[in-house]
Amino acid sequence: MLPTTHPDFFLDEAWLVKPARNQLQAGDTVTSLEPKVMQVLLCLAEVPGAVVTKERLMATVWPDTVVVEKVLTRAISELRKALGDEARAPRFIETLPRVGYRLMAPVQFPYSGDSVPTATRARPRPQAVADHRRVPAWGVALLGAAVVLGGLAFWQMLRPPTERYLGAARPLTTEPGHEQQPALAPDGQRVAYIAADPETWSRDLFVKQPGMEKPLRLTDDPGGEVNPVWSRDGQEILFLRYGRGGCTGFFSVPALGGTERRLADCLPQTLPAFDGSPDGQTLAVSVVDPLLQRPRLALLTLADGTLHWLPPPPTTAFADWDPVFSPDGQHLAFTRAQTQRTQDVYLLHLATETSRRLTADYRDLKSYTWLPEGQHLIFSSDRSGSYALWQLGIDGKNLHPLTPGRWNLKEPSFAASGHLAYERWRYDTNIWQTDLTEAARPDAALLTSTRWDQEPSFSPDGTRLAFVSNRSGPYELWTSQADGSDLRQITQLDGPVVSAPRWSPDGTHLAFVSYPNGFGEIHLIDAEGGPPRSLTPGTEHDHQFPAWSRDGQTLYFSSNRSGSWQIWQQSVLGSAPTQLTTDGGGRALPSTDGQTLYFSRRDTTGLWQLPVTGGTATLVTDALQPFDGGNWDLAGGLLFYVQRTDRNEATVQRHDLRTGTTTRVATLARNLMWNQANLAVSPDGSILLHVQVDDNESDLMWADVE
Repeated sequence: MLPTTHPDFFLDEAWLVKPARNQLQAGDTVTSLEPKVMQVLLCLAEVPGAVVTKERLMATVWPDTVVVEKVLTRAISELRKALGDEARAPRFIETLPRVGYRLMAPVQFPYSGDSVPTATRARPRPQAVADHRRVPAWGVALLGAAVVLGGLAFWQMLRPPTERYLGAARPLTTEPGHEQQPALAPDGQRVAYIAADPETWSRDLFVKQPGMEKPLRLTDDPGGEVNPVWSRDGQEILFLRYGRGGCTGFFSVPALGGTERRLADCLPQTLPAFDGSPDGQTLAVSVVDPLLQRPRLALLTLADGTLHWLPPPPTTAFADWDPVFSPDGQHLAFTRAQTQRTQDVYLLHLATETSRRLTADYRDLKSYTWLPEGQHLIFSSDRSGSYALWQLGIDGKNLHPLTPGRWNLKEPSFAASGHLAYERWRYDTNIWQTDLTEAARPDAALLTSTRWDQEPSFSPDGTRLAFVSNRSGPYELWTSQADGSDLRQITQLDGPVVSAPRWSPDGTHLAFVSYPNGFGEIHLIDAEGGPPRSLTPGTEHDHQFPAWSRDGQTLYFSSNRSGSWQIWQQSVLGSAPTQLTTDGGGRALPSTDGQTLYFSRRDTTGLWQLPVTGGTATLVTDALQPFDGGNWDLAGGLLFYVQRTDRNEATVQRHDLRTGTTTRVATLARNLMWNQANLAVSPDGSILLHVQVDDNESDLMWADVE
C-alpha cells in the first residue's frame, strides 16, 4: 500500500491527492478525508485499473481490527462523495459486486508541485518539458529545476498561510503514570505540567526543558495541583490546588523553584480550569452558580477578589467551562457542554459579553490553545472517532486536522516559537469474564481489541451479547455470541456517541442511547441491524440507561427533562413519557415479575426499590457509590453490585432479594470503569462480565508546527 508519507499525486488530472494531510484539492476546494478513507484510496491507487478484492482492502487498511464489510462500504461511499462520483455511473471507482473495487481514473505521481488542478479543467502539461528532445540534456535539467521551483512557489501562494500541520514529534516525558496538562512557556523553551503518581495518584507540578532528562519539581503538597498557567513574562507558573474537600486556592510559584504565593481563595465549587489575562490582573474561572446550580464563567480580579459573572449558559446547556484568553485579551474561548458527554467550542467577546458557536460537533473536547496571531485555535476532539488535534479559525472556518491519522492526542499548548506540546494517551479497555459457579475458573478476557470495548449486556436467553466499541472508528453498537464469537457491527452512525445497550425481553431488539444533536436520545434497533428509531427525538434534554419492562411494551430510563435527574417510563410505541420518581434516579431495572423497579441515584450512595405503579422508594443497600451508579445488574432474584472504597479496588457483591443476605462473589484485580453500565450478569447468575482498563498511560510530546 502507498504510505501516507508518499509525495502528493494527481488523480485523473482533476484532483491533487495529499496523503500526508488526508486531503483532496481541486482549485480552491480542499476536502478532508478520514485517515482510513484515504488509506482505501491509496490501496486502490497502488494498482490503478486493477480489481482490488474486498478482503485485501480490509486486511490492508484494518490489519489489526476485526471489521465488517459495511465499514469498507461506508469508506467507499465517503470517497465517492468527496470525488463527486456516482456508483451507478462511476468515473473514479467501479464496484465489482461480491468481488471488490477498481480505480478507473489514471494516477500520476510523484507530484512535482507545478500546479493545482481544477475540478473542471485537466492539468496543463508544461510544453517545454514535453518537447525536451529538442534541447541539450543540461538545458532540460535547468529547465526542469526552474519548473519545479516555480511550481513550488506557486503552490506556496495557493496554500493558506495559516494552514498548519504537525511536524516530527518527540517524546518530552516517558515516566510511568500520567503526565498531563502541558503548558508551554511564552518563549517555547520550557514546559510546565502535572504528573500523577501511579500508586498514590497524588498530583504535583513540574517544569522541564526539552532535551533535559530530569524535570524540576515545583510542588510537593498532600493536595493535588491542576491546570498550570504561565505568567506572560515567563517568570511564574499559576496553578489550582485541590484537597480532599475540593479547591483550596489559586497559587503561583517561581518557574525556577521557590516559595509559593497565594493569589486568591477558591470560590465554592470552582472547576479545575482557569486562565490568566495577558495583563496579569484577572483570572477567568468556571464556578457553579449557587442559583442556577450549573457551572458558568466569571472574571476574578486579583487585586480585590471581586467576581464578575459572565452571561450564563442557556437553560438547555449543562455547563460553560475551560476559559482561555486570546493573546490580546479581548476574547475568551470556552467549552459549552450540552451534556456531560457532548461539548463544543464557543467564543466570547469580553467587551460586549456576546458569544458565538465555533463548532457543532457534539463530541468530547480536551482543551484548546490560541495561535499567536489570535485568529485561530488548535483544539483536541474525538470528532473523527479518536482524539486528534484540529485547527479552526475564530470565524468558524478553515477547520482541518493538524494531526491526520494520529490518535488520542489531548490538551495542546502552543507557543509563539512555533512549538506545540500535547498529551499522547495510550489506553485500552476490554470486557472480561468471571465464572461464578462452584467450579470457578480464573478470569479471562472475553472481548478484546486495541481500542475501547465496554458496556456489555446479556440477551434474555444468555446466548448473545451487545456492547459498545470504537474498534471500527467512532463508537458503534456491536453484538456477539456469549463466547465472544460472531462479532457484528449493528449501527453505522459514524459519529454520535452511543451507550447503554439493552435487549428487549424477546431478544429481537435493542434499546440504546445516542447523541446526534448533543443530547442523549433513546433509540430502538433490530438486533440484526438496520435503521434505528428514536423514541425521544428533538428534545433538548438528556436521556440515559434505557431498560425494558418485562412485557416489552415500556421503556424505563433516566432523564433530566423535569429539571433534575429522575426515572421516567414511556411506551415503545412512542406515547408521552411519565415521571416515576421525584427524589432522583439514575439507572433502573425491573424485577423478574415486573412489579418492582430497582434504581440508583446519580448523587446519592445506595440502590433503591419502588413499585412500578408508584409509591415510596425504600433503600436496598447503601454500598453502591454514585460513580458506580451503572455498575450493577439483576439476575432472577439476585442483585449484583460493585462495592469499593476508592475507584481502583472493587469487589462484586451478590445480594439475595428474598432473604436479604449479601455475599462477596468476586474481587476485580484491575481498574473497573465507572460512570457507565460496565458490569453485567448472565440470566442464570453464573457468569459475570466487567469492563476493565488494561492499559492507561499518558506521556507528553513536543513538536514543531509547520
